[in-house]
Amino acid sequence: MKRNKMEELPPEMLCYIFSFVPLEGLIRMRLVNKFLKKFVEQNIKFFYSNRRIKNSKLPRLVFNQNFVTNVKKFKIGLDWIKRNVVLNYLKKSTEEDKVEYLISNGIKSDLSRTLVDADNRIIERYLFLKNKGENNYSCQIHAFSEWDDLDIYKYLFLKNKGESPYIAEKLIDLTDNQLRKYLFLTNKEGNSFHAELLVRNFSDEQFRKYFYLRDRDIYPFSAKSVAQKFDDDKIVKFLYLVERGISTYRAQLIVEKIDDKTLVRFIACMDIGLSNTEAEDIIKNLTEEETRKFLSVKSEGINELNSLLIADFDL
Repeated sequence: MKRNKMEELPPEMLCYIFSFVPLEGLIRMRLVNKFLKKFVEQNIKFFYSNRRIKNSKLPRLVFNQNFVTNVKKFKIGLDWIKRNVVLNYLKKSTEEDKVEYLISNGIKSDLSRTLVDADNRIIERYLFLKNKGENNYSCQIHAFSEWDDLDIYKYLFLKNKGESPYIAEKLIDLTDNQLRKYLFLTNKEGNSFHAELLVRNFSDEQFRKYFYLRDRDIYPFSAKSVAQKFDDDKIVKFLYLVERGISTYRAQLIVEKIDDKTLVRFIACMDIGLSNTEAEDIIKNLTEEETRKFLSVKSEGINELNSLLIADFDL
């Protein structure tokens, strides 16, 4: 596969270019393609060290090899400079100070007095969600949930992509790879239910078959069913039958039910002008030898008829 221009740049140059991108933006870039995902994950230590040079308030961290563990453990790239300021303030504040702080952030008095009984991290999470535009119900549900910060980030990311809160909540368990496929499918075909069904159940190989079929104008439902059940050889036969005018439903049934020899007989029947229904009747009711004789007689009859027409009309 041909590499794009970015992939041809030296890693040192890419690191320099991306050093100007916020950590939150770098984490989002992992969703663009496999190259950027791998590049960001391999160089997260460099990017974080670069931020520490520019901002001395960031603590020194010892990273391990796992990117997701690093992000969860150290809370990097998820607005945590501002969030830690809020969290530290809450830890040092009295209960009454917290109530006043919450009210000053647009939270009603009764709710504020309820919230102050919660853990400071839950209060901070509530405020974070509210600042991201979530309503009070959403803030309360998700602040007190078992979601970690990456789950919340993924939820907000999906909502920013146009997904409803219900769909965004359902999809937070998707891996990065599944999420990329989901976004690609919804952008291409516009059906979130169908996209979720595929990303949760399809392997990479089945996705390859699915898009191969869709590129040949096979409807999504048929493409899903065929990609799930057929190997490459059967897909070729399926597409051949569809090109011969057989519906995708009947073509799938034919390929599922008959072996190669029977399929050859079926196609031979269609080649002499029989409809696909007539061809199906022939292969159901006649043996291989009987079919051969029938085709021979049928062919001779057509040739004889053509000869008579030519003689009668002096063609």
